[in-house]
Amino acid sequence: MRKMRPVKNKTYDDIASEWDEFAQIRSRQIVEGIDLSYHNVLIPCIFNLASKSDLSNVLDMGCGAGYLTYKLSKKAKKVIGVDLSRDNISIAQQNYGSNKKIDFIHSSIEDYADIAEKPEFSLAIANMTLMDVIKLDDVLSSVSKLLKKEGQFIFTITHPCFWPFYWKYADEEWFEYTKEIIIEAMFSISLQDTSEHLTTHVHRPLEMYFNSIERNGLKIDRIIEPLPTDEIANKYPKKWEYPRFLAVRCKKV
Repeated sequence: MRKMRPVKNKTYDDIASEWDEFAQIRSRQIVEGIDLSYHNVLIPCIFNLASKSDLSNVLDMGCGAGYLTYKLSKKAKKVIGVDLSRDNISIAQQNYGSNKKIDFIHSSIEDYADIAEKPEFSLAIANMTLMDVIKLDDVLSSVSKLLKKEGQFIFTITHPCFWPFYWKYADEEWFEYTKEIIIEAMFSISLQDTSEHLTTHVHRPLEMYFNSIERNGLKIDRIIEPLPTDEIANKYPKKWEYPRFLAVRCKKV
């Protein structure tokens, strides 16, 4: 069982430090194809949702070591990757910095939005990022500020309804579905144990996400609970009994 506990608060510096320590390993998991869900569930779902999007100017929020940013650059005219972790951005620059379609920026999305002169992005993507932010309203306000009118926002998160069961904390005394709870846990993927690396995620009920989206001038137009194909599902050591992730597409109104 994964070790985890609720905590009262985390700063962005705390979270950045966690990902700095884990950056090299996480990059290797993705580049070498070890993370089944990343390559076979999340990324295909994102590109499905973005299949008819305006890709003239794309923002990759929480870009990590830049793999998705790079994949987006094959279809987009311009992509900017933003991440809190200095080490993630360093790896991204090393691996993909020579690509003239890509810029990488070490920043929180809130700070980046503060220096933006005008709404400029046709599409913003946050892959497995929103459940790691502490102040959801501030982040979604920044997304709205950065998007052009009718620009799209696509995000994926751990599924608030089912992740607590998958990670086996739904029955913990401290867990309550309706509450926002900051949780420290050891990072792990299905095919590799990296349980010595601590990361933070935030449980929020669905209504908290959806209400914040509406408050910040965004309108949901599609929701997907992505699942692996049967062929991919057979590669997991544990059966998928329910969706582990949630994908949402919104439009700025």
